[in-house]
Amino acid sequence: MHGEAKLKARLGEKLASGHAYDAAGAPTLDPAAALEGAFGVWGGHKGSGLALVVQLLGMMSGAAADPSGVSECGFFIALFDPGVLTDADDYRRRVAAFAESARATRPVEGGSPVRVPFDRSVNCRDETLRRGTIDVPEAVVTALRREAAGI
Repeated sequence: MHGEAKLKARLGEKLASGHAYDAAGAPTLDPAAALEGAFGVWGGHKGSGLALVVQLLGMMSGAAADPSGVSECGFFIALFDPGVLTDADDYRRRVAAFAESARATRPVEGGSPVRVPFDRSVNCRDETLRRGTIDVPEAVVTALRREAAGI
């Protein structure tokens, strides 16, 4: 969420409602105020629990409990080999079938089709490759040019 707030601040955009709080704890749409305050977690108590687990895993790799900057963040990787527990090819087929059954689920009335993680990014990547270009906001291009020029 911090990265999103920094990008929105650079683009002069507001945050979505209900996601951030200023230093006094009041709800805010202002990215700069949010960076001085706090961000809410998604998913209520379950999202909060997941956020705690992720933080604890990062701490196993040396991250601070409350990092003040990027240099204090940890990087934890967990790798799982399904072939250790089950037939890897069968697992791959079952996961693909499970993803297809999720996609086939009827969306809420007026909602967009149900997706599984990475569907959106795969579609965006395919479209970008088809088009042969990427769209970058002008504010980002300007900031990159300034950085490259050492300004």
